[in-house]
Amino acid sequence: MRTVLGALLAWGLIASLVCGPTAAWAADTVVILSDFGTGSTTPALCHGALAAGLPDVRVIDLSHDVPAGDPATGAVMLRRIANLPVHTIVLGLAGTGTVPPPQLVAFQTSRGFYCIGPNDGLFGWVVKQQGVFRVVEIDPAMVMPGFQGDGTDTWNLLVAAVVRFCKNDRDLLSIGRGFADSDLVTGGVSECSASRAEGDVKGIVLREVAKERVRPEGHGLGYAVLTNLSTGALRLAGLRLDEPLELEVSRGDERRVIELRYDGRSVDASDDSASADGRMRVAVLEDLLVLRPLPDFRDLLTPGASIVLRRAQ
Repeated sequence: MRTVLGALLAWGLIASLVCGPTAAWAADTVVILSDFGTGSTTPALCHGALAAGLPDVRVIDLSHDVPAGDPATGAVMLRRIANLPVHTIVLGLAGTGTVPPPQLVAFQTSRGFYCIGPNDGLFGWVVKQQGVFRVVEIDPAMVMPGFQGDGTDTWNLLVAAVVRFCKNDRDLLSIGRGFADSDLVTGGVSECSASRAEGDVKGIVLREVAKERVRPEGHGLGYAVLTNLSTGALRLAGLRLDEPLELEVSRGDERRVIELRYDGRSVDASDDSASADGRMRVAVLEDLLVLRPLPDFRDLLTPGASIVLRRAQ
């Protein structure tokens, strides 16, 4: 459990690790994404530790409300990273409180952004949109000698990694060792296309479904985020959420068709009920479509499956 006392001790350790000359970069911008919760004191301690090691650092809190155990939703929040200053460092602290702790990576995108955090799909959209220039697996011995790795101090290690990284002129090899970019977890992010035939909208067809996109059982999440389906793709296909729509999911000879009803409001994770007429409800998270309750076609969301969203037949 993250305690304030433990965090303060870790803060002091981080500050002692990073004493030395200021990094060559005039100002470092660090964007934090975590699952600490809005009322947690840990984000403030992160700010303090970063400021202690990097006096000119600019810290942006993107969100501290990533649902625990749900990196796919956190990945959605990073879809607009290109709007941030080039050379921004994204510090992903969501999912770092697990036991054992997750694999930790640091990488530079092909467009000049940096990501430091767990290799669990949190950076899936960033990898898909920007590509990877170089990547390392973070080595605790290089960053924070004495790191216990019990899941309670992983966030401290990542904050220390950011500071050390910046003080070493953004040399990834100063905080980790070689890692294959093909081993980065992207969470099954894939593309979708809108197609038309003889002037009639056929619908939105997903080219590939790599893996199930729902939070694991036991976490209480009442919706599934289909990361392939966006409101922009709807407009491209000539579809509207306020018209009768249906979702067809198929794999091999298996096929299921589900009618959808638009909620017209944002997602409420505590509300996992179906609509009054029994149809699955669809809402919008950022600009992605979210389905509630958990779909009964999850067993079909495996490699080789396809999804088509279209007007109800």
